[in-house]
Amino acid sequence: MSHFTGQLFVQDICMPAERWLDDSELMRFAVAFPLEQKLIALTLKVSRSPKDLLSHLRRIYFCHRHGMHEPLYAALLDWLIVVNGKGRRMSLRLLQGCRARLDPAEFLIFQGALDAAQALPGNRYSLFTKGLSGHSHLLEITQKKVEQVDFLQLAQDFIEFSQLDEAMTMLEQGLDAQPERTDLQAAALELYQATGDWGRFNKRFHALTAAGVEPAGEWRKLNESLCGEHCG
Repeated sequence: MSHFTGQLFVQDICMPAERWLDDSELMRFAVAFPLEQKLIALTLKVSRSPKDLLSHLRRIYFCHRHGMHEPLYAALLDWLIVVNGKGRRMSLRLLQGCRARLDPAEFLIFQGALDAAQALPGNRYSLFTKGLSGHSHLLEITQKKVEQVDFLQLAQDFIEFSQLDEAMTMLEQGLDAQPERTDLQAAALELYQATGDWGRFNKRFHALTAAGVEPAGEWRKLNESLCGEHCG
């Protein structure tokens, strides 16, 4: 029987094995949160960046590790849809690693549809399947649950481990969902200033205004200052 282990992806994604063995990438940002909220956070990350294969792998690994049958099926299906027939060896290794967590029929269906995953039926956790059974239902679940995800706390957990880029990403996801939250705006601004990532600041400033939200005063001051430096 195949086992989904930390060694399964090492050669393919060039990451230290221990990053997968102890699940530290996941646990450090939501230690105190229920599994469902951790899954939502991982799924949101995949939905924001569908071509970020590492995010897909983290989601698959998390579902496998915690015995989440339906979410694992959806995570594998979304992976196959995104890779669209490429990286067959990697996809086969994923399926073999997850075989023990899948129904025999599901495994055979996946194995026979590596090049045509779009035709496979989705479930309520699927992101990229067509029809109401997949993507729209997940969006409905996400909309109901997003208020329960404390993006600020998740970002602070990342900061404690000096993962500033991940912290900014978490805050940006929070602002995508709740752009009017001034606490998220303030925390994001502080990180942009600490890292000097003005391109990212500028992109978020325009995203806020496009969402019909008036950025906080400090945001406007910094934007005017940067514009004066680069436009003058």
